[in-house]
Amino acid sequence: MAGQCYVNSAWRTITSEIVLTTGTKYRATLTYDGITEILYINGEPIASLNLTGSIASSVAPMSMGGNPTASGWDSQTFNGKIYSASIYNRALSSSEVLANFTEIIQKEFDQWKKEAKEKVNKLKKGK
Repeated sequence: MAGQCYVNSAWRTITSEIVLTTGTKYRATLTYDGITEILYINGEPIASLNLTGSIASSVAPMSMGGNPTASGWDSQTFNGKIYSASIYNRALSSSEVLANFTEIIQKEFDQWKKEAKEKVNKLKKGK
């Protein structure tokens, strides 16, 4: 898992050795506050990189799922589905990242519970 910010005229990459499981949903978050770049998975910080500077304009000011280069994309592209994305004009705090993750999990659980209840009701009615 990796994330990048374009700081001081170069892509600054943060990486983690975390192994992701195929078929499992993950919530990845990358924050940069001008001092530290932090990569989170499922609301938990898994890697950080100390660097200073402002995020600058580039050939690809924002990307998800691939590594932009001056001539296009390199070979490190994400092979999967991105089902949700959010962009903020400031770095989220660790507690905000965790709260966002918790909110998403709760919504997914509520949806699953609703669908399960509907299936049970159909079975009770003999459908």
